[in-house]
Amino acid sequence: MSNLAESLTLQKQIDSIIQGFQLFIQVFLPYFGMLAVIWVAKLFWRRYQKKQSKMLAANWNFSDIDQMDGLAFEKFCGVLLKNLGCSQIRLTQTVGDYGIDVLAVTKSGRNIGLQCKRYRNQVGIRAIQ
Repeated sequence: MSNLAESLTLQKQIDSIIQGFQLFIQVFLPYFGMLAVIWVAKLFWRRYQKKQSKMLAANWNFSDIDQMDGLAFEKFCGVLLKNLGCSQIRLTQTVGDYGIDVLAVTKSGRNIGLQCKRYRNQVGIRAIQ
């Protein structure tokens, strides 16, 4: 009789484990699959952006820069910084930034601020201040 009771208890434990595994497959596996798809998409997006950045930085000339507005030129400068190995590149707000247009971190970990100027004529001290 005790063998039968032990056998039934063991069978209940096995059934409980199987039910838990089935629940995991039904609930969590699709969630992890979705996370994997998002991760792969993010990886491909980063590769695409890196390729686009390199193409932009490699295929420019001064007539292209002359056609840019201020924001496009700031973005272009950010791309150049990225291609030089900087990270955490971000454009600052247009007002109240004390003249800094692009913030970045160098390979050595130093924070830098870049003021972008795109003038046709000489840049005077007032523009720099």
